[in-house]
Amino acid sequence: MFKNFSIIIPIFNEEENIENLIFEIINNITKEEKINFEIIVVNDSSTDKSLEILEEISKKIEIIVVNNDKNVGQSYSILNGVLSSKFDTIVTLDGDGQNDPKDIYKLVKIYSSSKDIKLIGGIRTKRKDNIIKILSSKIANYVRNLILNDDCTDTGCGIKVFDKIFFYPSRILMVFIDFFLLYSNTLVSTQIL
Repeated sequence: MFKNFSIIIPIFNEEENIENLIFEIINNITKEEKINFEIIVVNDSSTDKSLEILEEISKKIEIIVVNNDKNVGQSYSILNGVLSSKFDTIVTLDGDGQNDPKDIYKLVKIYSSSKDIKLIGGIRTKRKDNIIKILSSKIANYVRNLILNDDCTDTGCGIKVFDKIFFYPSRILMVFIDFFLLYSNTLVSTQIL
């Protein structure tokens, strides 16, 4: 049985990519079959026009925009998106356009095919990063594989499918992070538009 899902897109300064990405996601998913999904874009305190663009898009189509008042990074932004989601199945996707939205349907279909599957992760085959970022990622993945021996070749790929139950223990961690940030004069608050 195909599962309903929430797509979480953390962004920081993606004014050139976000509108095309959102419409590409909608066009690719809705042409398959009747699927119930939501799009949650988490703006990590962008300094460009990303938030303005998201506000305009939300007037045309139904998307949820979560706005971090401070730049707190991709992981925290994904967590904010997960906590704002209504479905148990979560799809994460980077906002830079390096992940193909066509893969969402394929990955969710595989994920939904068995209750034994806990995580599906994509692999970037044609990266658009500079050589330093590519090499550091390859080294990090190599070291990770030496330690975990799980044959995962690209843990940094942004497109993943998993159950949000795996994020619930992170709520406690989030409280500690908020507490730390509060006392380091970097209070983080989240605003859902």
